[in-house]
Amino acid sequence: MRFAAHVTGRADVTPQGFSVAGFIDIVKAAEEVGFDRISSADGQGGLECFTAHGLMASITSKAHIGPHVTNPVTRDVGVMASAMLSLHAISNGRAFLTIGRGDGAVYNTGLTPASVEEMKEYFLALRQLLEEGETVHRGQRKLLGWPRERMSNPPLYLVVEGPRMLRLGGAIADGVYIGAGLLPEVIADAVAAVHAGALEAGRDPAGVDIWWDSRFSVAPTHEEALAAALESIASPGNHALRGGFQGKHIPKELEPRLVQFHRGYDYAEKGRGGKNARLMESLGLRDYFLQRFGVVGTPGEVVERLRFLESLGVGQISVQMRDMEQLRLFAREVMPEVSQPRPGVLAGSSSNAGIAAV
Repeated sequence: MRFAAHVTGRADVTPQGFSVAGFIDIVKAAEEVGFDRISSADGQGGLECFTAHGLMASITSKAHIGPHVTNPVTRDVGVMASAMLSLHAISNGRAFLTIGRGDGAVYNTGLTPASVEEMKEYFLALRQLLEEGETVHRGQRKLLGWPRERMSNPPLYLVVEGPRMLRLGGAIADGVYIGAGLLPEVIADAVAAVHAGALEAGRDPAGVDIWWDSRFSVAPTHEEALAAALESIASPGNHALRGGFQGKHIPKELEPRLVQFHRGYDYAEKGRGGKNARLMESLGLRDYFLQRFGVVGTPGEVVERLRFLESLGVGQISVQMRDMEQLRLFAREVMPEVSQPRPGVLAGSSSNAGIAAV
């Protein structure tokens, strides 16, 4: 199994002022222990996305670097193309883009997420702009002033959750991050939908690079891991399951409670404060969200869960690394049991040294 680390881009408050030393430390450690990819989110709750990723690229040399997740609503397609080429240049060709329709970063500006059709239009315009230096998006001509000779482009990934987005990802993206959940029936249907979209577009399904999103937490005790994960687990229960239940493998008896949860979800409190987690628990949705989206528990429980997911075909997965303590525990007691070496790195040469260093 291969891993992508999602780290929170934040500045710590010190007696001398703001500091990003802690952020730098965890990014460096994530690369050292063998994560294939390192990402941070695009939103208003931390370091500005591309500023953070430029820093990440400058302090790493092997891991792929890219936003997870950005959106087409708050970033003009021309600005996005320039930002991604900048990151690609700074990282010496290690950049990738993960883009979704938009969630908290969009709602917290008073806007609404892109529709599936708007997402498709934006994505294709972005690709054309990167490949040809020119496109038309929403009736406006866009030009990109980067030289085209001897320049590679970063791969473009779609975050896909519902049936239509899953098929769209298979049809047009270099790869997908599937956020529909980790239940066996959800995994099977999600892969089938991505492959169907690829076939309909005349593409080889094997050419679509598939990663999976999880809500991750590992700690010495199950109780500690769960407590740290509650607010995170509430989030996909909102954005992955709203907008209609058809084709999403949701038990009928949960639908009325999910409607209440979606109505009461507070985007201003997303990822902090515990308000949305308390709403989730009050409606009796915690265990379902945990089962569907979570990889949570002690190192032994997490290893067992990851091995089970791997048996279902989950070979690449994104996990949150909230702090150095969790990263050290993951590197020592989980990665050696389930990870594959980074392509081009001899087995044992990177991960063991990295674990010792961290």
